[in-house]
Amino acid sequence: MDFEQCFPLCQLRSNDIEGRYVVAAKDIKEGETIMEEHPIVRCPPYSTKPVCLGCYTFVQKDTCFPCPKCNWPMCSEDCCSKEDHLLECEVFSSAGFKVKYHKFDYENFEPLYDTLTAIRKLALKDKKPTDWQNLKSLMSHLDIWKKDPRWVEEHEFSANFILENVTMNVKKDDILGEKLKLLALVTSMTFLPLLEM
Repeated sequence: MDFEQCFPLCQLRSNDIEGRYVVAAKDIKEGETIMEEHPIVRCPPYSTKPVCLGCYTFVQKDTCFPCPKCNWPMCSEDCCSKEDHLLECEVFSSAGFKVKYHKFDYENFEPLYDTLTAIRKLALKDKKPTDWQNLKSLMSHLDIWKKDPRWVEEHEFSANFILENVTMNVKKDDILGEKLKLLALVTSMTFLPLLEM
């Protein structure tokens, strides 16, 4: 992330509660561009019904198009080759893991989608090293979050799934430590100097 471009208008500050944040350094005109950047990674929302991983529209069991490589339900063959989807597609394909899309809950929350944020972030290490370094430079809130047993419980499925089903160079020497790191990765869209890989 290049905050240098917004420094004439903004200042970078930090405190123990919010961590790092940006404040206006002078009056900013309505509609004035302060900064532009691309998202490091885009992901489906948490606790979602099945969605196409290329365009994020809802999909249905009887009309979806299963990706030929990983079997995630997509809306079309076109979306199977979208950049967003290719991150996890290669991970699942390399692991020999085919998603059982026909067993998904298409009317309610499908938990497997909650694994994708962490998987996409971890895939950046090999696919987009600059984005990986930018992601790792962001502030981690792991020390605060791991004190809340509800936080650990809410994200344990995703961390266990990744550790047990896909190979992503995650060190397994200290399963609890790695699980907590993965839990943090699963939770956050905006941080992590976390996995030392």
